[in-house]
Parts: sequence; C-alpha cells; structure tokens
Amino acid sequence: MREAGDDELEVLFARGLGRLQGGDPTGAVQAFAVAREIAPGIPEIHANLALAHEACGNIGAAQAAYREALWLAPDDVQILLNYGALLTRQQQFGEAELSYRQALELQPDHPAIWSNLGVLYACLQREILAEDCYRQALELDPAHRNSQFNLAYLLLRQGRLNEGWQRLEARDSRHHLLQTLALPEWQGQDLRGRRIVIAAEGGHGDMLHFGRYGACLKAAGAASVGIVAYPGLRSLFLALSGVDRVLAHDTPLTAAEWDYWVAPLSLPGQLGGDAGEVPAQLPYLRVDTTKYEYWHNRLPRSGQRRIGLVWQGNPQFANDRQRSLPTPELLAPLLALPDCEFFSLHRDGAAPLAGVCELGAELADFSDSAAALQQLDLLISVDTALVHLAGALARPCWMMLPAYQTDWRWGKQGTESLWYPQVLRLYRQPAPGDWRTVIDRIAEDLRQFTGTAR
Repeated sequence: MREAGDDELEVLFARGLGRLQGGDPTGAVQAFAVAREIAPGIPEIHANLALAHEACGNIGAAQAAYREALWLAPDDVQILLNYGALLTRQQQFGEAELSYRQALELQPDHPAIWSNLGVLYACLQREILAEDCYRQALELDPAHRNSQFNLAYLLLRQGRLNEGWQRLEARDSRHHLLQTLALPEWQGQDLRGRRIVIAAEGGHGDMLHFGRYGACLKAAGAASVGIVAYPGLRSLFLALSGVDRVLAHDTPLTAAEWDYWVAPLSLPGQLGGDAGEVPAQLPYLRVDTTKYEYWHNRLPRSGQRRIGLVWQGNPQFANDRQRSLPTPELLAPLLALPDCEFFSLHRDGAAPLAGVCELGAELADFSDSAAALQQLDLLISVDTALVHLAGALARPCWMMLPAYQTDWRWGKQGTESLWYPQVLRLYRQPAPGDWRTVIDRIAEDLRQFTGTAR
C-alpha cells in the first residue's frame, strides 16, 4: 500500500467511473487498481473494479474483487445484488441465490433484488417462483421497469400474450425511442387518413419478425406506412407488404411527414396480441426479380436437395454462447447424408466447413440472402435473423433451439411456430448443451425429407 492524498484518490475513482461508463473497461481497471493500492480498505473501489473486470471478460478477477468488497462490507445490499447478477450470468445459481437471499434479509422491500431473483429462477425454468418474484417486485414498485420487462418475457414465453405485450411496454428500447423521437407515439388512435412510421428497434431479426404488421396498419386505414430500416434491410424492405416508404436509419422523423411513430414490438399489443390474432399470412416479403435471376443461375440444379446451414449467430448477443454451435463439426451427421448439397449462408466470415459451399462473400445484404434462400429446398439454422427471413419468405426452415434461455417467441415446447406456421419446425435441446441429440433428430428427418430413410 502506498500513501496518497484524498484528492488523488478522488481523481482515480472518478477516472475509473468515467472510463467504465465511456466504454473503456481496460482503462477503468487500471484506475481502480491504482486506487485499491492506495486505499485497500474501501469496498466501493473493489466493487467497481469488479464491474470493470467483468466488462473486460476477466470473470475470475471480477469474482475475487466482489468477494473482497463483501469481506469489507458484508451488509452492502448493492454489492450483494451486483455479485448475484454476475454469478447468475455465469450460471452459478446456488451462490447467486445465496447472495440475493442475503440481500433480501437486509432489505426485503428492494424491488431490484426480487426482480433479479426472479431472473435466476427463470433461468432454472422454475417459472412459478420467477413470476412470484416479479409480482412481488411490482407490488413494491408498480413502475419498476426491469420487473415489468422480466415478467413480460416470462408471460410471452408461456403464451400469455395479452398481459405479456402490456408488460413489454416497459422495455428499455421503447423508452429510448420515447426519449429521442419528437412525434406522438401511436397508442391505438384511429389511423384513417393518418401517416405512421414503424421505428427501428432491436436487431435485424426483430425487424423482420414484426415487419409483418405494416400490412395490418394499412388495413387499419393508415394513408401511409413507413418503416425505418437498418442498412442491411433497406433493399429487402422495399418489397415489404403494406409498407409505402422505407427510411434510412438516420432519417429525421418530422411532423411534416408523419403523424405517429410506433415501436415494432408494441404493434402486437396495439393491433390484437392474443394467439388467435397473430397475423401469420406468409409470405409477406418478396425477392427482387433481378437478384432472383442471378441466384437462380448461380446455383444450377444438380438433382440433389439443396440445404442452407447457419450454425452461429452474432457473438455480441447475450445468449449467443448457448444458441450457437460450439463447433460446426457437430453437423457432420448431416453432411454424411446422400443426395444433399450444403451451403453456408454466414455473412460474417464463419470458419469454413469441409463439404459445405460458402456463399457468404456474395451476400451483400438481406436481399441477397433472400434471393439465395429462394433457390434452396431447406434452411437449417440456429436462432438467428436468417430464420425470420426464411419465415417471412415462406421458405422451409428447421431451427435448432437451446434449452437455456430459449427466446420467448418460440414458446416453451412443441415443434410448431405461432409466427411461421407450416414453414418453421423447431428442434429443442433436451438439456442445456445437448446439440448432438438435436442434430441426430434433424438427420433422421432429413433422410425422410430427401427420401433416403433407412
């Protein structure tokens, strides 16, 4: 330990916080590490060092820093809460529950602790306990947004759609749009003769999924329907059913051109969110004629079944480690089947797989992917935006789903999709990490599909 004045310590602490909030966790670690050397007895320094280490991916160091913070301040509820959250993300559920329970003993009226404990139980698929925790949090604070969102995710996954859509309005992405868009938000007002624009929200898959509601807005009487599209979707969305204008992501939305904006994930709740009211008329996207012709010539028929493969998603996605295959070699049972030729549709430079034709370098955007999909007999994919693209085009798709934190829109069980009926088939892991069983089932069904069943 070296000595320093309070001023230097305050500067280091402020520097660490600034760099952590500014997206420089490595710089934050350096600042907090020096501060810890100066004042090892201050728990807040250890706790913030833990946050910085986790942001850098140094999970072991983060856990050690939290333990040191709690040794100094065992009754600090915020540190217990943050430590429990880290342990939950690392699937160390027993230790996480102990941390949350200790925090609740100290402050039983803290809604964030109840909400986080609910997340833990949801991860364990103990959904009754999870719902009880979320509702306890909301009883303490009805406006607690994280609890509302977490409850929404649970309800939607269970198929309790009406309350789920209502609770989902608390999500951060909608709140961000409320803070940044100057137009009135559409909340069910009469649309006859009005102009409405669907804002950009979520990822590419979300926009593909909820783009179907453009036709519903048009059917409700809207004079003009626009949609804000990410760059990779702009060309494709020119053929989106019910949409009159496709706007670039940075286009200002002004009252001179639009009467309302609406967030994509708010549309089901506003337009009828029960299971029987989900608009599932497929396809609602069309392929550009020129690109269709190019890919038709690019992939001449060989007499074999043409199968598209996608085995990994965006690594920045929170649950990507669970939804993506740890290695593409797990697909070997499929590649060994006769009368099939396989094509990779990865645009992000996934590692090549022997026996698979790589198309990714030729796919400039989703309109190219759509045209390529039209030439294939089947897409086999993990949970990525390509699944939504195939569904929107009414192209057959088989999706491999993780058992851990399955996305809400695929429900809890079953092989059919509410959103893409008779087009999308779901293959679920029987246990977390068990991709082999999933792929063996797909291989057997693929034999039936190709007419080579044993």
